[in-house]
Amino acid sequence: MKKLLIIGCGRSGTKYTAELLQRFGIDVRHEVMGEAGMVSWFATYEDCCSLPGEHLPSISHSDYFILHQVRHPLKTIASLRTITERSWQRIALHVPEVRQTTSLLARCMHYWYVWNLAAEMKAILTFRVEDLDRRGLSKVAHDVNQREHAVLDWSVLRLEHPVLCEQIRKSAVRYGYSE
Repeated sequence: MKKLLIIGCGRSGTKYTAELLQRFGIDVRHEVMGEAGMVSWFATYEDCCSLPGEHLPSISHSDYFILHQVRHPLKTIASLRTITERSWQRIALHVPEVRQTTSLLARCMHYWYVWNLAAEMKAILTFRVEDLDRRGLSKVAHDVNQREHAVLDWSVLRLEHPVLCEQIRKSAVRYGYSE
């Protein structure tokens, strides 16, 4: 029987989703394999974004029932500005624009866009993490994520990179987000 693999961009609520599934008795864990599967941003790629010297297990996507999780790009991109340099190294393995961009905001924008497109192509379904929260589960979200970060709006992204901003905005609309 295939396991569940939920992929997407980092800071899209993967830890929240894993915790939610755990609370319902489904052993799907965050960034490690549970009995029923895993929720992981880096598992978007079958090589799990292993850095030199690491031995993360490869994941054959054909062995999983794959879902793509998204979170509103403005919230995700704002939160991405808090990830570690090690995570940026993992991301750069698959998003070359991250290495070529000096601005942290531009790196976050490139990552959100490219990573979500890759996840979308591998999944049988895309869902919005905010739709899970509408089911009255906000206490789980509060318990899991206590990070503070700046608020972004489209004008800030547009000033940083107008073409990429428009691509992100169009993806957001396709995922069901309004302006």
